[in-house]
Amino acid sequence: MKIATAMQMNAVDDALIHQYGYSIYELVEMASQHLLEEMPKRKSYLLLAGPGNNGADALSLAKRLIEDGKEVYVQLFYFEHANSTVQHFYELIKDQVIFVERWVDTEVVVDGIFGNGLSRALDKDLQRYLQQINQLDGIHIAIDSPTGINATTGAMQSVCFQAEKTVTFMCYKLAMMNQDLRKWFGTITVKTFGIEQEVLEHSLIADAIDQNVISSFFKRRKNHDHKGVNGKITHFTGSREYTGAACLASLASVYSGSGIVRVCSDDYVLQ
Repeated sequence: MKIATAMQMNAVDDALIHQYGYSIYELVEMASQHLLEEMPKRKSYLLLAGPGNNGADALSLAKRLIEDGKEVYVQLFYFEHANSTVQHFYELIKDQVIFVERWVDTEVVVDGIFGNGLSRALDKDLQRYLQQINQLDGIHIAIDSPTGINATTGAMQSVCFQAEKTVTFMCYKLAMMNQDLRKWFGTITVKTFGIEQEVLEHSLIADAIDQNVISSFFKRRKNHDHKGVNGKITHFTGSREYTGAACLASLASVYSGSGIVRVCSDDYVLQ
């Protein structure tokens, strides 16, 4: 299981586009296909689309839901600042979808306002809106990360979108490891594109370490092992003023299973 920061994920996207030849439109289409797979089977959907690539994912998902015969409503946020990708997908659906100026009651609400990259404070109007959205019935789903939560640090704004499910792409985001935030992320589902593994490796994105991984680092000792086959450690440590350092370090090595432990130090320490 890999865990990334928002900056690392931006670097992965850039590599897929500039080194591997994918277009941003292709990446958005891949994301929306995976989102569609995770959508609960309902009749009506409200999609909240922001000005960045998170909003493009939401608009591309709206296109797929329309093609699937669903009742789709879209509310645009900060569209005057929308990037070219958002504008591209807006043009594809502008004559097919119902655009609204405020929330409507639907069976599913999808948050695509801000995703991984949010760092600035949410304005008061959006905070009030999110408060209202959180009180709506229906299934609440976030794209990549709920609006209002920094996907790297886990810092929460005064109001955040509360998701029952978060669909994130390629790998977990660092904030998702914070157990205190799980009630805001809900169930976390990671969807892989099948094209990113090499890029993730080259980007030095961390692997999560669990008990099984840690256990694999240790060699199980046999009762009749010779001391020379279980590792050798030499400590250069301790002084007349701090004799305990050598004692603690060498004992730790013995207790952790080293076969031969040596200490190089002052004569006073060795006595």
